[in-house]
Amino acid sequence: MKTTLPAAAAMIAGTLLLSGCQYLPWNALRAAPDAAPANAAAAPTTQAPQDASDQVVEGQGSAPQDEDEGGSVSAPAYRGRASGTRDTFYFQTPSGKHNCAISAGDVGCNSTAIPASAPDVEGVEGYVERPNAIAFGAGSAAHFEVTGDPAYIYQGADGNFGEAKVLPYGQTLRAHGVTCSVSESRGVSCYGFGHGFTFSSQDYTLD
Repeated sequence: MKTTLPAAAAMIAGTLLLSGCQYLPWNALRAAPDAAPANAAAAPTTQAPQDASDQVVEGQGSAPQDEDEGGSVSAPAYRGRASGTRDTFYFQTPSGKHNCAISAGDVGCNSTAIPASAPDVEGVEGYVERPNAIAFGAGSAAHFEVTGDPAYIYQGADGNFGEAKVLPYGQTLRAHGVTCSVSESRGVSCYGFGHGFTFSSQDYTLD
């Protein structure tokens, strides 16, 4: 049987087409899974609730700003331990000269270095004396005073007077609506109840 030229050409083309094909497995034709969008939003995170035992009423005072202004300390770490003082917060300055306390009704510091320019005041026996403390309250402006006992010094769990936790320079303690801080240049500053003081062994300001 004779094969015509057009038919032969068609057979050759079909052979070449088949020889150029390769086998592809069925799963190679499946679409690849979509990639996660680059700007996909992260899952929201939640914060653990604060322990209620560490919550205190923070200060609303406005103590003077200093060049060594820092952060705030944890108030519960300064809480009193003796009976009757659990609601009072005590601190001493890094120098150890000034010991202070913040209670619900008043704020004060006993000091072994009252500035020489501070006025003499009436003592517990009615005599005029050099003051050994500075204080203010919810109903009284800041003033110097004489305390017969160390009214603002920390007492341990056994009731004996001891050393309060140091409030570092530049740090702030807030409790009972009062803000106290210690500055290396200005000394102790406490403000709240609409009153306040700043004092060191050299100078003082009463509000």
